[in-house]
Amino acid sequence: MSENEASQQDDWDPLTKEEIASTLLRGPKGVEKFNQIRTKHPSWKPNLSNMSLPGIDLSSINLSSCDLYRIDFSHAIIKNADLSSANLSHAVLNSVDFTRSILAKARLDNANLEGANLTRAVLSKAWFNGTKTAGVNWYCAIISGAVQMHPIDVILCLTTHQRDRDEL
Repeated sequence: MSENEASQQDDWDPLTKEEIASTLLRGPKGVEKFNQIRTKHPSWKPNLSNMSLPGIDLSSINLSSCDLYRIDFSHAIIKNADLSSANLSHAVLNSVDFTRSILAKARLDNANLEGANLTRAVLSKAWFNGTKTAGVNWYCAIISGAVQMHPIDVILCLTTHQRDRDEL
């Protein structure tokens, strides 16, 4: 890295919540731009807490380690995304499509996941204290090491793994 590039990185002002929202609302091109910024500034941990983005398509976004406390993503499409180690405590995630997304080590405490699609999502070591999970699609979700998951959700998840093996 040249001295000029290092200086430019040090002088970078992180995006405000309003700028983040404006970027993400541009659809796939906005997600691509957001991911490019995250790649260029890997230590940046965006704070999207208390934002309302219902129904948004954030497929393939990198929200790893972001503060998403109390965010409203209801009915959003967040497929093939990285939300590992994100704080989703008290988030509104009802009917969100998380197909093939990574939520390993995510904090989902007191979040509303009712009706969410977690097909083939990775939830290893995620926290579920007080999480609402009625109607969640756990099909082949990976839940190893998940903390404080309701026993019926564990059974439903494991049942889908067995059904998947039986169909092969």
